[in-house]
Amino acid sequence: MRNRLCSLLSLLMFCLMMSSCGNTQNEIADKKDIQVKLVPDKLLEETNLDIEGHHYEWIRYCLEDEGIRIIGLRTKEDVLVIPASIQGHSVTRIGGTEDEIDAEGVYTEYDVYDAAKEFHIWNTDMDQKLKKIIIPEGFREIVNEGMAYVRAEELVLPESLVLVDEQTFIGCSITRAEIKGEQTTLGHSAFAMSSLKEILFPADFQGTLGPTCFSGSQIEKFHCPESIKKINFLTDCKKLKKVTFSEKQREITIPQGAFTDCLSLKEVTIPANVRTVSIMPNLYADDTKGKGVPTLVFKGKKTELVCVDSSTGKKITGYIPAGKIVAPKGSRAIRTAKVSKKIASFTEQGKKRIAEGEFINDYPDFYERKDLVNLVPVEYEETE
Repeated sequence: MRNRLCSLLSLLMFCLMMSSCGNTQNEIADKKDIQVKLVPDKLLEETNLDIEGHHYEWIRYCLEDEGIRIIGLRTKEDVLVIPASIQGHSVTRIGGTEDEIDAEGVYTEYDVYDAAKEFHIWNTDMDQKLKKIIIPEGFREIVNEGMAYVRAEELVLPESLVLVDEQTFIGCSITRAEIKGEQTTLGHSAFAMSSLKEILFPADFQGTLGPTCFSGSQIEKFHCPESIKKINFLTDCKKLKKVTFSEKQREITIPQGAFTDCLSLKEVTIPANVRTVSIMPNLYADDTKGKGVPTLVFKGKKTELVCVDSSTGKKITGYIPAGKIVAPKGSRAIRTAKVSKKIASFTEQGKKRIAEGEFINDYPDFYERKDLVNLVPVEYEETE
C-alpha cells in the first residue's frame, strides 16, 4: 500500500513538472513571436485590439530604439486615450511620415498632413469628432505633422512631452489644449490654421513657442507665459482680442509683423514691472492697420519703449511703429512718444514695394525714406 502511494505521488509530481515546463515553453514561444513581429523600424498594422481597457478599431506602429512610435489609430470611443504600451514596449512617440501614413502609395502627390487628412488616421471617418485626446505620461515627442487634421474638441499633453513638432496639429478641430509639461516645445506652426480657441500652460512654463505657432488659429485670448519674451507666434489670428502678460514679465519683444492681420486686437497692455518693450520696424501705418502693432497701453512709469533694428540690434531713435501710446503722465514711454514719429501712410512707391513683397528685406531702413513713407508725430495719451 505504501509503495503504491509513493508511486502515485511520484506520478503526480512528474505531471506537474511537465505541465509547468509546457507553460514555460509556451511563454517562450509567445515572446519569440513578439520579438519576430516587432522588428525595429518595421511598419506593423493590427485591427480590433483591446489595450489597457480601451478598444481600438485599427492601429499602425513601429518599434524604435527608445520604444514604440504610433503612426495612427482609430477608436469608436468618445475619448481617444493613446496606449502607454504595446506588447510590453513603452510608447514614447507619435507621428508618421507620408510614406508611413500612405503605406500603399496611393496618394504619392500628397504631403504628409494631406495624407493624414485623407486616410483618417485618428478618426474612423471625417464625421466623427472626439471629445478629448489624452496622451499619457511617458510620451516624449509628437513628430512629422503627427496629428494633422485630427477631429477632436480637447487635447491634454503630458508633463513628459518635450516636443510638439512643426505643423503637428495643423488644421485640427481642437478648440482647447492643455500643456502640462514645463519644458514642452511647440514647433513652427504647431497649431496653425486650427480651431484652437484656448491654450493653457503650467505656471512655471519654461518651454519654447515656435514662430507662427498659432498662426491662423481661432484664439481669442492669449496669456503669455512669463518665460516667453518674443511675441512671434500670433500672426493672422483674426479673432484675437486680448493678449495679457505675467506680472513677473521683465522683457517683451515685438518682432516685425507680430500682429499682422490680428484685426480684432485693439490694444496690448504692458504690466508695470516690465523693464523694456522692444519693437522691430514693421509695415504698420495708419492706412495699413492690419500690418502691425496696435495701441500699446503701459501701466508703469519706468518701462522703456525702444525701436530696434532687427538686422543690427541697434536702437532706432525718433521712430515708433505703433498706432498710439497710452501711459502714465511723465513715464518713460510718454517721453519717448513725445519725440517720436510713426508712419501715417505709404507713398505710391512704398505701396508698390509692399505689393512686391520685398519691402522690409530690401529696405530695412524704410522708415527713413521719404520716397517710401509719410511720417507724422506719434499719437499718445497720458493717464494719471
